[in-house]
Amino acid sequence: MELVKVAKERLQNLRDEGWDILFGEVSSFCEKNKISIPSMNDFYVPHGRVRRKVIQITNLHRYKLDLFYVVVDRQREELNNRFTEITTELLLCVTCLSPKDTFSSFDKDKLIRMARLYPFDFSPVDVLALDSQLETFILDVRSNSAFIDITEVGSLAQKLVETKKHIVYPLVFFTCEISFAFTGGHRNRAKSFLSHEVREEHVAQSNGGCYDE
Repeated sequence: MELVKVAKERLQNLRDEGWDILFGEVSSFCEKNKISIPSMNDFYVPHGRVRRKVIQITNLHRYKLDLFYVVVDRQREELNNRFTEITTELLLCVTCLSPKDTFSSFDKDKLIRMARLYPFDFSPVDVLALDSQLETFILDVRSNSAFIDITEVGSLAQKLVETKKHIVYPLVFFTCEISFAFTGGHRNRAKSFLSHEVREEHVAQSNGGCYDE
C-alpha cells in the first residue's frame, strides 16, 4: 500500500511540475534533430481540414491542458478507481494477517475492522468471537513450528486445515479465506483445501455463523 500511496503522489507531482520538465526535454530533442518547435503562445492549428467556428486556443492550452493534464488525470482516475478508500483500508487490514516473519505484521484491531466491513459475513456476535479467537490464535501459531516457514495467507489457510486448527479457529480461518480471495486468490481455491466432510465439520463448529455458503 505504500507503493500505491507513492504512485499517487508521483502522479500529482507530475501534474503539478512535470510539464516544464517534459517540454524542456522535448525542446532539447527537437533542437538536436533540427525539428521546428511551435511557439506555445501561438494559436493551435488542427491538422487536416479546418472547421468553421472552431474555438481558438493556444498551443500551450492544447498540449498542456488538453493532452498532458488529461493523460495524467486518467492515470490518477484509474488508480483511484482501483484503490478506493474502502479497498485501500481492506488491503491494509489484509496485510495484518500475513504469516511472514512469524506474523510480524499482525494487528488484531485492523482485522476486526476488516470483519466489520463484511456485515453479511460477520454478525456482531461473530466479531466478538473473532476478537477472542485472534488473541488465542496469534499466541498459538507463533509458538508452533508448523507455521514458522509460511509466508502467504493462502499457505496459512492450508496449514490451518492440515493441523485441524481451522476447527479451533473457524472465524480466523474464514478471515484467511476472505484475505486470500481479496489479494488475488479465489475463495474456491481456499475451500479446495477442505474435503466435503471437513467442510461440514467446520460449519458445525462455527454454529452456522462463519460460513455463508
